[in-house]
Amino acid sequence: MPTHGQSSMNYDSWKLASNADSRAEVLADRCSDIEAFVDGKLGLAVTQANSVSEGQWEAEPVLAEWDDDGTILLELNLRLKRVPVSGNPGDLLELAETIVRLGETLASMARNNQTVQGLKLAPSVQERGSGQQAGLG
Repeated sequence: MPTHGQSSMNYDSWKLASNADSRAEVLADRCSDIEAFVDGKLGLAVTQANSVSEGQWEAEPVLAEWDDDGTILLELNLRLKRVPVSGNPGDLLELAETIVRLGETLASMARNNQTVQGLKLAPSVQERGSGQQAGLG
């Protein structure tokens, strides 16, 4: 039991002192930045794809999580609504072309966001330093 003149170390201070959760905090920050970046780009791609297609894309917010190895994994749910169909075999081709248009829009955005180091991320990641974003190509 500490005496009146001594201070006890709380859990947060211990974590910071021991660097116990620094990896988890870095991964959590990186996941948040990736979610924001992908949500923004996907929102633009969906808007562009919807402007040239009768079908309408909707995207749920992206979820980024990491596994025990520190690999970041994305979960993304897309919904395609109101694609006109006639019941003919050509309907499948129309569906495929609608999916391809969204993919081409995303691919174009990805090419525009490439750097020598890999993917450009949100400013908060870039401000943290290039060493922490090296594995995000």
